[in-house]
Amino acid sequence: MNLKQYDDDALIEAEFLGCILKDAEKMDEHCTAFDKHDFVHPMHFAIWEAATTLHRGNIPITLKSVCETDRNIDREYLQRIVSHVVSSHLAKFYAEKMTMNSTYRKMQAYASKLLDIVNEREKETPSELLAEADNLLLRLRRKETSSM
Repeated sequence: MNLKQYDDDALIEAEFLGCILKDAEKMDEHCTAFDKHDFVHPMHFAIWEAATTLHRGNIPITLKSVCETDRNIDREYLQRIVSHVVSSHLAKFYAEKMTMNSTYRKMQAYASKLLDIVNEREKETPSELLAEADNLLLRLRRKETSSM
């Protein structure tokens, strides 16, 4: 992933998290949608993890409660991402963008694995090579359908 892709993906994550922090009811729609691999920015995953912990415990999701759940989260950063949110109604839009970005990153990783196999000539026959490609795509498909 190049730096621009990283920045764009991190910005989408920040916007999504800002929507959740601005209107905690949006967590009801998205609380099981993401895991660690769906985030490029470690702080964003920490915020997500804190928010889901609070949500599961029926504790209100506020800037204060998120920071108390994980002391490494910077309250000023939370305030900045919330202040950039135009409308919390965009949470679904940003969630869909995050899912798409995550899928692209997973496909890129699998394509890289497949390229390594091709470059190293690891497979004995064309059918073994094609079976490995099918296997990688099947794993991606399973991950994506299980997260829907």
